[in-house]
Amino acid sequence: MNQIIAVMVVLAGVLAISDAPEKFQAIAVSATESGQFIGTAGDIKSFAVLLDVNRIKKGVYPTDFENWVATNFHNNNLKPNVVDHWGVGYRYTVTNNGKDFKLVSAGPDKKFGSEDDLWASSY
Repeated sequence: MNQIIAVMVVLAGVLAISDAPEKFQAIAVSATESGQFIGTAGDIKSFAVLLDVNRIKKGVYPTDFENWVATNFHNNNLKPNVVDHWGVGYRYTVTNNGKDFKLVSAGPDKKFGSEDDLWASSY
């Protein structure tokens, strides 16, 4: 038993003076960013499918995304439904007399128009 305790003390000392805390932090940050990406991508896909259902039922896509979300979705305690997992509001546009839509998340850099944007559209 004393040998196990001695090994644990030595390992704790090695971890304390190594770069393990930084590596652990990097892993944790990477996992969080992956979760935000997957969560936002899933939200956009779900919205896109339900926007298509709305078009099938009503003949056009809704023009007011925030109102459509408020009417059709329950609020959750994690984040407002109309923002992505980085806390930025989705950008929603309807074109072609309500026949087409595009829904965009600014992505991890929180800037619209960059390479990391996530989006769905009807075209």
